[in-house]
Amino acid sequence: MEVLLAQSDVDDVDEQDLDGCSPHIAAAKMGNVEAFHASYLLAPTYVKLSNKPGETAMGLAQQSKKRDLFEQFMLEFALQKGMPGGFYALHCASRRCDTAAAPHLASMICRNIYYSALQHFK
Repeated sequence: MEVLLAQSDVDDVDEQDLDGCSPHIAAAKMGNVEAFHASYLLAPTYVKLSNKPGETAMGLAQQSKKRDLFEQFMLEFALQKGMPGGFYALHCASRRCDTAAAPHLASMICRNIYYSALQHFK
């Protein structure tokens, strides 16, 4: 993680350089699952950031030769932490035909949507 921050013009995991590259994007672009893991643990929501060409960390991870490792991390993280991978983790579980994880993640998503809707109408 320190190497990623040193190589870019950013000082923190939630910042982007002039080209819009964040540590999440840099880690995914380099195929560095360990750095992606470290940056994701610090700021999971920042994987949705995009750089100037419109690339996101998740999109780059999907294109990586290490796609399976990125997916495995996201799936395990979502199951352990209770959904920070959202629909991406569910997609990974479905693609892998993970009959234990997919229904569990789907029910977590439905529960989150239900509780969000309740909060909205209060």
